[in-house]
Amino acid sequence: MNLKRLVPISVISSLLSVFVPINQVANAEELWALYYNGVNYATHVCTVDVCGPSGSFTTNPATMAEVSRNAGCPSVCTYVHLDYNTRQPDGKTSTDRVASTPTATPTPTATPTPTATPTPNATATPINCQISSSSSNSMCKEVTGIQTSLINLGTNYFDFGICINATSNYVYYTNVSYSWNVAGPSGIVSNGTSMSGLIASGTCESQNNIQTVRVDGLKQNTSYSVSTSVTNAGKNYGSLMTVSTKAGSTATTQTDTKTATTQTDTKTATTQTDTKTPTPTPQSETRTAAVAVIAAISNVESRTVAAANLLNTYSAKEKENLLNVTLKSTKSAVINVTSDVPDIKMIITATKQGSKPIVFNIKTNGEGDGQIKTSKNLTGYTVALSANGVKLDSDKAIKK
Repeated sequence: MNLKRLVPISVISSLLSVFVPINQVANAEELWALYYNGVNYATHVCTVDVCGPSGSFTTNPATMAEVSRNAGCPSVCTYVHLDYNTRQPDGKTSTDRVASTPTATPTPTATPTPTATPTPNATATPINCQISSSSSNSMCKEVTGIQTSLINLGTNYFDFGICINATSNYVYYTNVSYSWNVAGPSGIVSNGTSMSGLIASGTCESQNNIQTVRVDGLKQNTSYSVSTSVTNAGKNYGSLMTVSTKAGSTATTQTDTKTATTQTDTKTATTQTDTKTPTPTPQSETRTAAVAVIAAISNVESRTVAAANLLNTYSAKEKENLLNVTLKSTKSAVINVTSDVPDIKMIITATKQGSKPIVFNIKTNGEGDGQIKTSKNLTGYTVALSANGVKLDSDKAIKK
């Protein structure tokens, strides 16, 4: 099997023409694969100071773009370390492999005595995913969020990037999936989901986008809402971003000059030049677009995450309208929720010093509203509304 050996950046021009037999791989060199969305596009023989997390190639966006393009990656690929024998990702780095490589002539033990039942450590030592061992990959799946960033912007298009937040510069996934929706005043204009089989990738912390998306055919000077969500190992995260396309060139009416001439008088009539400045998109349109994006998310957990992010951007005055508590008597209370976002899960918690908390679970209807009627005595309780752990509003239960 012939593998490509990567050479220092000073001779990158010869990158695609250097091949070496596998049996000539030096101890300091490792097998690194260019992965994108779980697909191996090329396997290289490379040293850690070139292809590793801090290598000269990995840390150079231009170099990675060229290497990815030459390998046929649909976007910028990420280097993943492969096991020397299985050719599969193992989460190791060069240091790991060299350290774990047996000596040329090992001295066998005459009669090894195995331990009957090894006792595992009570608490595993946290590790950095950049230097993890294959047996500890479970420690390298700490996805903490998802982010979007604007890359390019025009009058009728924009490009944005999606990256995954994690506890390190590189992360291994467990049943990961992500999706995005883009909506404007007229509804959804773009959406999509991740490809299957995603194993590992760089993260936001190492400035690696997992995907870039172009949205075109848009209206100028118009706000669009971009919602993204990711699920990994059963945990959901979301983000929300608003993008306004650029306005077109300033519209100016042509100066109209008319000259009327008679035998005894000459008059020149000139109309005033009229310059119009495009009116900014009202906040209500932006809010409507954001709600449309979130409502289009099919998974209720992801939809709730995105809704919590949106509602948390409301002003303090707007949040006061989310929750209303009416105490009719010691045996009757009505709790009304007005969230604007349909079909999301919310939690209402009533607390009072010296008393056990009272918790209500509610799901908004198609209009984003919800109501709970209870016979519990809420006198003196403070009632709070939250979604996805984000506290949005609180109200004192008083008789009205």
